[in-house]
Amino acid sequence: MKTEHITTLIAIIAILVLGLALWISILYPSGGIAQKMQGSTIKVTATGSVSQYPAVGVIYATINGSGKTTAIANDNLSLAYANLNSSVFQYIGKNSSNIQTQYYYTSKVYNESRYQAIENVKITLSSSKNISDVLNILASINNVQVTQASAKLSDSQIQSMRSSALSLALENATQQAETLSNNATLVVQNITVGQAVMPVFPTVSLSTAKSYPTVFSYGNQGLTETVTVIFAH
Repeated sequence: MKTEHITTLIAIIAILVLGLALWISILYPSGGIAQKMQGSTIKVTATGSVSQYPAVGVIYATINGSGKTTAIANDNLSLAYANLNSSVFQYIGKNSSNIQTQYYYTSKVYNESRYQAIENVKITLSSSKNISDVLNILASINNVQVTQASAKLSDSQIQSMRSSALSLALENATQQAETLSNNATLVVQNITVGQAVMPVFPTVSLSTAKSYPTVFSYGNQGLTETVTVIFAH
């Protein structure tokens, strides 16, 4: 009888062990307990924003030339272009490549016995502070019509601002993670950088303006970076 009791007890224990194993496999499939004990992670998304006054000025202008023949129209266009180039040369870093042709065409003037040559140019100024001065210079040149003016961030400004904005975004993400983890020791596992939000530069249309403002003021332009960071703790 004693042997039968022992055998029965062993069978009951075996059933309990198998039941516990089945319960664990349901709650923690694929080695879940080991994974859970390896540690926790925190996923945080944060942004960083910076702003600066745009350093570069951009002006668009249309140059006209006309004459009895296409060749004469082009010659007169070239004279006006040369006059424009020499007049703004000191404001474009003394680099003529900062005057870029946007479009060019020649045509016969409707109902007239003359031809016209038209060229639209983009003038990039070394400093946005000189926009007003250059506008007034262009206004004094025959056969030149200003169409638009704007200020924008330079390439070096954008590069510097993106770096600063990313640093701020990472700093903000770390602060959030420290709060969520009760200031536990954090280890960065992954960083994903989102699409930067770039500034939209305001453009002032001047094609119908009779006079230009004394000062063009655009205010600071902002740039925002977003990061998603996974921390282990």
